[in-house]
Amino acid sequence: MDKIRGIYAASLSVLNENLSLNIDKTIQHAENLILQGCHGVVIFGSTGQAQLISVSEKISFLNKASESKNKNDFLIGTGFNSLIETINFMKISCSLKFKKFLIMPPAYYKYGDKEVISFYSKIIDAVPEAEIILYNFEKLSGYKFSLECVEELVKKFPKQIIGVKDSSYN
Repeated sequence: MDKIRGIYAASLSVLNENLSLNIDKTIQHAENLILQGCHGVVIFGSTGQAQLISVSEKISFLNKASESKNKNDFLIGTGFNSLIETINFMKISCSLKFKKFLIMPPAYYKYGDKEVISFYSKIIDAVPEAEIILYNFEKLSGYKFSLECVEELVKKFPKQIIGVKDSSYN
């Protein structure tokens, strides 16, 4: 397991005139952030418009980004509400040697710690090589991680849960 240290910028997704993802410019932007001193970059987080980028564009991005000399410094956000899409996307990512992910619980639905633990457990059971940063963004997901939930996930998956990104404004 690689430790996450330093500053990881939330990278944006560069869009073309027709609102499709400009893969080359998005990669170039992420690489420039690293050249400017960041230790890594989060791709497809909320700043990267993860919810608005199509699955096919995300996969095309991964294929091209897998050639980047900075690929090991890219942390990939999934941005899916669907458990199955999250798992499938992570498997594709891992096949291209991306193994660090930023994952937020699904948006729009009411659930508690038990369901969140189940959600992450299903992901890790399906993609055990993944290293996951829990994304605590209550305003977006409708769920706020409790300390007990984070502790339980780390206890259950010490090699897979490697951090928390807190966007709770607290």
